[in-house]
Amino acid sequence: MVALIANSGLADSCPEVAIPPQVSEAASRYLPETRWDDRTIIWVDVHCHKKPHAAIVGTTTDGKQVAIFSHGLTHPPKLLQLAYRQDNAIRNRVKVISGKDLARLATLSAGVVPVGLGVWDTCEVLRLDDGEVDAVYIYWNHRSQQLDYWQN
Repeated sequence: MVALIANSGLADSCPEVAIPPQVSEAASRYLPETRWDDRTIIWVDVHCHKKPHAAIVGTTTDGKQVAIFSHGLTHPPKLLQLAYRQDNAIRNRVKVISGKDLARLATLSAGVVPVGLGVWDTCEVLRLDDGEVDAVYIYWNHRSQQLDYWQN
C-alpha cells in the first residue's frame, strides 16, 4: 500500500501519506550538496493555514539548512540557512511549538515579539535544539514573506 501511495503523487499533497525517504529524496533533488537527515523530518504549519508541510534539517559546510515543502514535494522548498555549526545531533530535538508560545517566550526573554511572527491559533514554529547552544525557532515572517528565525 505504501508503495502504491508513494508512486501515486498523493504524498506530494497529503502529509499523512508522505514517508521520510520521499522527503529527503525531494530535498536532495533541489539541494544535492546538503546532507539531509531523515530523522529530523517533522510536519509544521508555518503559514498558519491549518495545513502542515514536511520540514527537514540538513547539514552544509556553512551550518544547518532547513527546508519546508510548502507546495508539496514536487516543488522547491522554502529554505533557511543557519550559521549553526554545532555538530551535535539535533534529530531528537526538533519539535513544533505554537506561534503564541514563541511570542510569550520572546517577550519574557527579550521583551519583544519576533518581527513578522504570526501569533494566531493556527501558526506553528519549528524549534531546533542541539542541547549545547540556545534553541533556534524557525517561523514564517509574515512581513517579509520568507522563513526567518529567532534565537534567545
